[in-house]
Amino acid sequence: MLITLVLLGFFIIKKSEIKAFVKKEKSYAIFLVFFCVIIVFSLINGEIKNDLFLFQKLAIPLILIPLIIPLKTIIHVKITFIVAVFLAILISIYNIVVFINDTGEFSFSQGNFINEVLISERLYLGFTCVISLVLSLHLYSNTLKLKKGVRLLFLFNAVIILLFLLVIAARIAIISAVFVFIYFIYSQYKSRYKFIIAFGLIFFLALFFLVNPNLSKRFFHSNDTYTDSLFEKIKKREPRYEIWNCSLGLIDYNKELIIGHGYYNTKELLVNCYANNIKDKARKEWFVNSRFNTHNQFFDILLSSGFIALGLFLLYLYDLMIINRFSFLVISLLGVLFLVMLVENILHRQVGCYLFAFSSILLLKSRE
Repeated sequence: MLITLVLLGFFIIKKSEIKAFVKKEKSYAIFLVFFCVIIVFSLINGEIKNDLFLFQKLAIPLILIPLIIPLKTIIHVKITFIVAVFLAILISIYNIVVFINDTGEFSFSQGNFINEVLISERLYLGFTCVISLVLSLHLYSNTLKLKKGVRLLFLFNAVIILLFLLVIAARIAIISAVFVFIYFIYSQYKSRYKFIIAFGLIFFLALFFLVNPNLSKRFFHSNDTYTDSLFEKIKKREPRYEIWNCSLGLIDYNKELIIGHGYYNTKELLVNCYANNIKDKARKEWFVNSRFNTHNQFFDILLSSGFIALGLFLLYLYDLMIINRFSFLVISLLGVLFLVMLVENILHRQVGCYLFAFSSILLLKSRE
């Protein structure tokens, strides 16, 4: 379908329109420069062949974003996305019910089997759900021409999404969803109602933590009864502690910080760090065999392409924010994007690049 859209774009969109789009949308021009810079630095490092996997994925937002040129409005795109995510949630719930019926258990706190039960990987399904949550609240508060019953459906969908995220214990998605709800309450309601609604939300979340042990296991590692300190539990159970420790160790003040190590080479350096610094043999083998990347998009760009590339990427996000006058949609989407990129290299994954491109499209068109 995407290939068809791109091919049709050649017949619908004129070259002059693309040039005008690049001139008008400074954010897109910045991302284009960012893309060129990391390719040049990869050539200088002699890593272009090894880094090709990333450039192929980064081409996705470069190609998809200009497809919005012929669109006068994207409200139909927003609604279609919301409906598609709702269907994904229904399919995932069905799979969960079948899994519980077959196994007799409901434990999603550890293991990768949850990604086989859900329609997609938990982190990316959660990311998709939070984008739909933002759009649902945005349409609820901004589509005043629609009937009240239709608007309430968007609010109902937002609540369903939050419940679903709590059921599957998607940590960063839950944190993002709570941020979105709190910001929505802050921006939409009068002060006398803010505290009441916020208190109700916090009470609801606390209650859900009590009835769903998967949440306390995922967030606080409560299943580890041998370690008293929460910090020690995180060190022992959370892979990102070791990953980020090694990532920070790779930051130095020579030329590698200017042009980076290259994306493939950065992963090789991390694997060497795991092999040399992790003492527990079984844990070391797991890290080395898994070949974990930085699990932080900002660390990844800094280590792989240097601070110039990271500066351009941050400038792209900043420009998306300031051109839209800090609306609910913009702050929420950028906040969610930022939170997800703190714990995942979304630009390393095809689905991540799709969602990054879609978020960029929503932000660019939010002014209209």
